[in-house]
Amino acid sequence: MLIWGILAILSNLLLVLFSGSGHRALYLLSLSMLILFVVVYDRFSKPINHIQTAAKMGARLDNARELQASWDRSLTMRVPLLAVSMLAPCVASLATV
Repeated sequence: MLIWGILAILSNLLLVLFSGSGHRALYLLSLSMLILFVVVYDRFSKPINHIQTAAKMGARLDNARELQASWDRSLTMRVPLLAVSMLAPCVASLATV
C-alpha cells in the first residue's frame, strides 16, 4: 500500500500546485487529509502492527483484546480521513462540470 499512498499524496500535491480552478482549496483539503492519515497511522496503528507481527513470529501476546480495541479506535480516526480525502476531489470535479 505504500506506493499507492505516495502516488495519492503526489497527485494531490500536483493538483494543489497546478490547478487553475477555484477549487484548489478542495485539493488542499484532500492533501492535508492524506498527510494527517499517515501521521495517525504512524502514531497509532503502526505500533500495533509491529506487536501483532511479533506475535505471529512466536512472541507471547498477553493483551490481544486491548490491541484490538486500540486498532478499532485507530480505524475510527483513519476511515473518515480517507473518506474526506477521496470525496474532496470528486466534489471539485463535479463542481467544474
